[in-house]
Amino acid sequence: MEKSQDNFFASLIKGIFLSVIVALVLVLLFALVIRFLMPNGTVIKVVNQFIKIIAIFIGCFTSVKNNLGLLKGGLVGFGFCLLISLIFMIFGGNLSYGLAFILDLILCIIVGVISGVLSVNVKGKE
Repeated sequence: MEKSQDNFFASLIKGIFLSVIVALVLVLLFALVIRFLMPNGTVIKVVNQFIKIIAIFIGCFTSVKNNLGLLKGGLVGFGFCLLISLIFMIFGGNLSYGLAFILDLILCIIVGVISGVLSVNVKGKE
C-alpha cells in the first residue's frame, strides 16, 4: 500500500513539474515572438491559455498511468495552476486572487481531468 502511495505522489509531482517546465519554455518562446510581432492583448491572452492547456496535457500524458486518471489529472492541473501562479507572482510582482484566478484554476483542473482520463485510456489500449 505504501509503495502505491509513493508512486501516486511521485507521478503527481512529475506531472506538475513537467507541466511547469513546458509552460515556462513555451512562455519564453512566445516572449520572443511577442518582441518581434507585437500582437495585441487579446492574442496574448489566448496564447497564454493555449500554453497552459498544452503544458497540462503533456504533464498528464507523461505521468498519469494505469488508473485514477480523473483524480491524478485534476490534481496535476490544480498543482500546476498554483505553482505557475506562484512563479509568475515572484517574477512579475503582482498577482490577484480574484475571479480571473478562480476561473484559471477551474480551467486547469478541467484540462487536467480530461488529459488524465485520455492518457489512461490511450495508454491502456497500447
